[in-house]
Amino acid sequence: MSILVFTFLTIFFLAINFLFRKGIVGFKFKGGGLHKIYRFFPIAELIFWSIYSVWSANFMFKESSYLLYINILIITLSFVLFSWFFIKDFISGVQIKSRFDFNIGQNFKSGQFKGVINKLGLLIMEIKSDNGSDFKIPYSQIDQKTIELNFLKKGGGESTFVVEIDKKFDEEATVNKLTELIINAPWCSYKSLPAITVTDANSKLKTYEISCVTTGNNGARQLKELIEKEFGLLKK
Repeated sequence: MSILVFTFLTIFFLAINFLFRKGIVGFKFKGGGLHKIYRFFPIAELIFWSIYSVWSANFMFKESSYLLYINILIITLSFVLFSWFFIKDFISGVQIKSRFDFNIGQNFKSGQFKGVINKLGLLIMEIKSDNGSDFKIPYSQIDQKTIELNFLKKGGGESTFVVEIDKKFDEEATVNKLTELIINAPWCSYKSLPAITVTDANSKLKTYEISCVTTGNNGARQLKELIEKEFGLLKK
């Protein structure tokens, strides 16, 4: 009887799992909580099957003297799988970063991934492609044999441009925010801080003149667009 109950429940839960997998695929490209459901579903899936495995062992072998060892084995395997889900990218990241000198603003290419390095996290690398899209790449998915790194060599250099920002924004806070935006952008050299001067343009706007070292032909334009987007200045 126990085997029949176990078989029925397993088939039932596998069917539910399959339907959930099919149902949440559409959440992948949606924002907010729905996107998070898709991202964290594998973790929830692993936790559920671990709990179910322990329950099944206690249900099937409750009279067995080996029950304790079976539970220890299941819990150990679940812990290893759960840990590997997180640490595989961390270990791959440590290995890759020890072999390659990654820097923000570098051109990066590996397999089908190509763009400018925007962020180096513990588990993922974030790059910005030529069309402006952001990609978050787990380190374990990067093929180390095909990695190519280089800074943009053409164009760039010292760039100066101006942006007009509403006077309602505090000047000191705005300068600090502009500095942070620029030094974290992949189109600006991480080795030098921008120079920002402020003048009054009219009664409503302040002109911020920005000088910085960019890493490509369109660096200044892309920085300006980034700032305008951040302060809501882009024309609709």
